[in-house]
Amino acid sequence: KIALVLAETRRYMEQHLDERLTIPVLSRRALLSTTTFKKGFRRLYGLPAHTWLRQRRMERAAELLRIPGLSLEGVAKAVGYSSVSQFAAAFRRQYGLSPGQYRKNT
Repeated sequence: KIALVLAETRRYMEQHLDERLTIPVLSRRALLSTTTFKKGFRRLYGLPAHTWLRQRRMERAAELLRIPGLSLEGVAKAVGYSSVSQFAAAFRRQYGLSPGQYRKNT
């Protein structure tokens, strides 16, 4: 049962990458305690929920950077960052390149 609830929550996270998703919000949505949510998510997906979410946001950002004409601000907002500088720092940590460098290389 918990696996089904967590799978549904993960799908929700996928579809709402642009929103502020916190562990308390996600655990309430799943009707689980934060501890149960965090332990269950890590057991099922092999990563803490916040790490999985950050990685998925960066993967989506990389996809969006391949779209000509989409601004860095647009990409940042689409993956849940209100600041381009915060987005760029997170992207660089994930890929070792700035979003602009990544875009030039793809």
